[in-house]
Amino acid sequence: MSDDRAAARRWQTGTGLVVAALPDAGATRVVVREARRAHATIPILVRSARAEDEEMLTRSGATTVMTPERAGAELLLDASARVLAAPVAPTEAPRVVVTHDVERRC
Repeated sequence: MSDDRAAARRWQTGTGLVVAALPDAGATRVVVREARRAHATIPILVRSARAEDEEMLTRSGATTVMTPERAGAELLLDASARVLAAPVAPTEAPRVVVTHDVERRC
């Protein structure tokens, strides 16, 4: 199956992921609402430049809202755990962090 057809199938069945990293919180809210309207259970991860918008985006249906402050804190905690050789909790799924078009798998 082609990548496009596989992506379309995941969208139709609601098995996949929606990620929005728009500079405007209002536009992000529209994306979240439309995605949530189309699929009640699909995970929706969004970036918000301002912590003040986190509650509004969550109420709109976002599963996770990532702010620069939160992203920085999580990276610092991940780095601290590696330095201390602390195991990652088994309930935590691996994360992919994208910063300035550079992907890093955690």
